[in-house]
Amino acid sequence: MDQATQFKSDLSNFLQIIKNSGNLSEIKKEYVNLVKKYHPDTAPAELKQKYNEYMIIINKTYSQGKTNVKEVQIDENKSKTEQPTAKKVYSFTDYYGRVKEYTDYLEYIMHMGVTEYDTGRIVMTYGNFEDSYLKNTGYNPNDNSNLLEAMQHLYNASKCFNYIINKHPDYIFIEQVKEDYEKVLKLNNSLSQHIIGSDSKELR
Repeated sequence: MDQATQFKSDLSNFLQIIKNSGNLSEIKKEYVNLVKKYHPDTAPAELKQKYNEYMIIINKTYSQGKTNVKEVQIDENKSKTEQPTAKKVYSFTDYYGRVKEYTDYLEYIMHMGVTEYDTGRIVMTYGNFEDSYLKNTGYNPNDNSNLLEAMQHLYNASKCFNYIINKHPDYIFIEQVKEDYEKVLKLNNSLSQHIIGSDSKELR
């Protein structure tokens, strides 16, 4: 069984455990096993990039259904050559409730990716906007709900950046997009280390 097939099998098994088991300890145990197996820090040099992508999927799967963060939807048929028009505006709302609007679709996707990454960082530290700013509660190290929510935002960011990298490699800001994507992967991997315990020798 090749490595990609093995990952699909492991992920499918993980999904079945999540679906059929009400035991959070069992789900967490399997998550820890997958992190130890697929974290890029444990991967051969030639597989590090692939393992980075696997960790995005594993974290997204683990957090799925535990947060209210909506998955980013991308129209694969949109073209970066689409001419801006006054009638067509793409918009999203950031962490602070500010509406961002763009007439160019790729610019919209890129900035949404940046916003999702920034939101993931903020949520990891402070939690969601209402809890951290309105109630001034700050980060609770014993509550992983912030981290699960951050996982979803990082997945969204990776989805945005991957779309541009894979579908529009000649995009004028492609180098910046690649740098931002690397930041997402790095933060995602740090997050998974924190979830399973920072003293895990396998990930040092």
